Amino acid sequence: MTIQMVYEINHTYMELRESEVIDKDDYRHKMLERNTIRNVLTPEIRMINNEKKLYVDVSGKESLLSRFGSRLADRQEVKALMESIYMIVENTSKYLIGEKDIVFRPELIFRNPVTKGYEFLIMPKRSAGCTNLGMQELLQFIMAHLDNSDDKLVNAVYGMHEMYQSDSTGFGVAFEFFMNEIKEELEIEDTQEEAEEGYMENILLDVPRYIPGTKEIGALLMCLSGMILIGINIYYSMI
Repeated sequence: MTIQMVYEINHTYMELRESEVIDKDDYRHKMLERNTIRNVLTPEIRMINNEKKLYVDVSGKESLLSRFGSRLADRQEVKALMESIYMIVENTSKYLIGEKDIVFRPELIFRNPVTKGYEFLIMPKRSAGCTNLGMQELLQFIMAHLDNSDDKLVNAVYGMHEMYQSDSTGFGVAFEFFMNEIKEELEIEDTQEEAEEGYMENILLDVPRYIPGTKEIGALLMCLSGMILIGINIYYSMI
């Protein structure tokens, strides 16, 4: 597939040849034409030198290749990417578009700075029996840029990659595995916070309360009686 970046005033486009991307007779292409699907990069067709080309507006958006290439992919970054993939897989399935029709090349995945989610290009596969090498290669790319200090994250992504060695694996199953792997530690942290809060409550409850004795109450009543008598004497002396 031939890809070229085209820069215009206030806009950046990704240019693709229509013949390499679109099979107009494919029902999935018609689904894309007639529906607006969330997180899908929607191309517009332009006639350039008597040749139809697709222009995808990626203005202000950063490719996954650039984003992960300039920083370590930490848990928050990878989780946001996985959530975006899960969302587009679920959304496109409603229009009879499969996971294998989604392009998972890092240079063709773009992060939307407004939604903080990732957007993808749809290219319906001509053969229904195509293996999903795109997801395997994406996971390999993520593995090469992971924050290796986060053991849970590393295990989660490597586990997903192992699951994708089988053609029968769908992203829904892999995503559930990923979320469970990173959720375990978060639950432990929440339990620790609850334990600390309970400890503070026990400390407050264990503070000894002061209860005055009979002698102290009697002394207090005598003081009050004396003050009342003094007040009465002052009142009569002023009459």
